[in-house]
Amino acid sequence: MNSFLQLNAQKNDYFVENYQDDVRHEVASRVKTVHFLSDVLEHFFPRLSDTLTVMMGGDVISPEDVYLTIDEKQSPPPAPGRDHDNDVIR
Repeated sequence: MNSFLQLNAQKNDYFVENYQDDVRHEVASRVKTVHFLSDVLEHFFPRLSDTLTVMMGGDVISPEDVYLTIDEKQSPPPAPGRDHDNDVIR
């Protein structure tokens, strides 16, 4: 074996022994951080844009979502446990 190949093999072995676990941990933590941020952006920005669109008078982007606006004048559903104006005062 060539002396340069021996030096290269020693250098690789030194790296594996001393730095491989640290590098693996660092890369894994960065991937987890990027994954978390992408999940937050994926869920937050569509909801934010939909809310801003409705606030500015536009239509809802996702029609299955329910938005109550001032113009609709809908009363909220009755609170659970109440008897529709026949409350008992204690």
